[in-house]
Amino acid sequence: MRGKADVREFLDHGWRAFPDLTFELIAGPHVASDGPRAAYWWKATATHQGPIDPPGIPATGKHIEFDGVDIHEHRDGKIATLRIIVNMNDIAIQLGMLPAPGSTAEKVIVGIHKLRSRLTRS
Repeated sequence: MRGKADVREFLDHGWRAFPDLTFELIAGPHVASDGPRAAYWWKATATHQGPIDPPGIPATGKHIEFDGVDIHEHRDGKIATLRIIVNMNDIAIQLGMLPAPGSTAEKVIVGIHKLRSRLTRS
């Protein structure tokens, strides 16, 4: 993502999918001693009320909670680079897009993967 237009598009997609998205700051800012960087640890809650575009995942109505870390790099008094780190698998599990760890569905998927690996090595 580069520039204001890309950021605006990203935010618009996010707010359409999760219009009640809220953030709570858990810790930070943690300022780097070797450069103009800061990190923030946060928690988010939201309800999936609109499509996730792309790829076009329809609303599930499910409530999700997840935490993440933002790392800001500053240049000329502005944020020049922003890294957002979240566990997308955790979000996908909460939305029902991936099976829960230890579930029968996960065991079936792992079994299929193991079988496929054995067959491709033969």
